[in-house]
Amino acid sequence: MKFKILLFLCFFLLMAAVPLLLAYGAVRPAANTEEGAAATETVTNDTEAVCNAAASLCKKDYCEETIKAVTTIAKNNYRLKPDEYKNADYNSDKEISEIVAECYNSCPEIYINNENKYIPCSPCSCGLTDTDESYPYIQAVASPWDCFCEDYSDSNTCVGVSLSGINYLCSNGMTAQEALRVYLSGVRFADAS
Repeated sequence: MKFKILLFLCFFLLMAAVPLLLAYGAVRPAANTEEGAAATETVTNDTEAVCNAAASLCKKDYCEETIKAVTTIAKNNYRLKPDEYKNADYNSDKEISEIVAECYNSCPEIYINNENKYIPCSPCSCGLTDTDESYPYIQAVASPWDCFCEDYSDSNTCVGVSLSGINYLCSNGMTAQEALRVYLSGVRFADAS
């Protein structure tokens, strides 16, 4: 009798958990249903939009860790402002696009002061990144390695992350996360789910 009650309770809990798992995205509907096919298409389109955006921000001389950092930023920003990425016409290098696609799923989420925030970035700074009242969580930081960038100019402005600075740091041994920490005060990374 106890076994039947225990079995019934397990079945009941399982049946109650499935709708909750579906609601929170832990379980995806099967792709052979209309709803499942639409969800799969949305995930593919989202992934493609982020990968295209990340690849278009990267230069051919960027190392793989830099490409991971740029992909992490693009994935983060897409979650916050997807309309900026959808239907955009991107022109990117095929080799870079392949690296972006490979590292996409392992890119962590970015939190600044325990909140998911938009991360502005620019190709190169003038040696110092700027602040902007639109992004009060971004602090100005020295980026002296930007002087090695081919696009370097004393008049460059950069709020947030300097991509050439990230590339310099990553090319000299830092991981993507270590390099992003240089530019983003109070940053925390959460493993990709």
